Amino acid sequence: MRTTTIVLADTHELFAHGLRHLLEARPQTAVIDMVTDGFAALESCRQQPPNLLLIDSTLAGLDALEVCRQLHRFSSPTKVLVMLPFTQTEVMAQAMKCGAAGVVLKTAGLDELYSAIDVVLGGQKRFPSELIPARGRYVRDATAAREPVTPYSKLTARERTVFKLLAEGHSVKQVAGRLALKPKTVDVHKTNLMRKLDVHDRSELIHFAFREGLIDAAAGPNA
Repeated sequence: MRTTTIVLADTHELFAHGLRHLLEARPQTAVIDMVTDGFAALESCRQQPPNLLLIDSTLAGLDALEVCRQLHRFSSPTKVLVMLPFTQTEVMAQAMKCGAAGVVLKTAGLDELYSAIDVVLGGQKRFPSELIPARGRYVRDATAAREPVTPYSKLTARERTVFKLLAEGHSVKQVAGRLALKPKTVDVHKTNLMRKLDVHDRSELIHFAFREGLIDAAAGPNA
């Protein structure tokens, strides 16, 4: 039997080490890398593609959805299983559209986690039934034929990445350095995303991110 290789991406070191121990207790399973931000997760999967990327939805830096997009864009063989702190229907729907293989709650039992891993490694999708595509469309229930438009859903992929880095406390200059952009370009993204979210300063932006579960409230902003 071939060894299943996993990259584990989670902000919380204690949780990650505990999860690694549980994962490697399974036969023929090896966690080949542990990272704490999205940029490192993407780089790890590009350098040595694992069978599975188990990624925290509130990961710092490049968010989990953008990591999924990038891996999907480059036709990576790695399956992505997104871990959520609580049920977030919009994030689940976005994860499916971004190419993730499934989602699992961080509060799930061990058997449920193992089952989710087996499902996605077996080539199946692991999402709530109401999110499974029906006749080519993403549906949530019998009365909702499309994803509701929310302020956050209006952001482009780049705006979401800039938003997350700003909410984590990075300055415009730091964001520019992380994304290899000019500070003026980041300023434009910042202006546009704040307008779309109807927030007017950094504190409102951070509050929005915490409220929507887009960054980890326990960790807080970096600055």
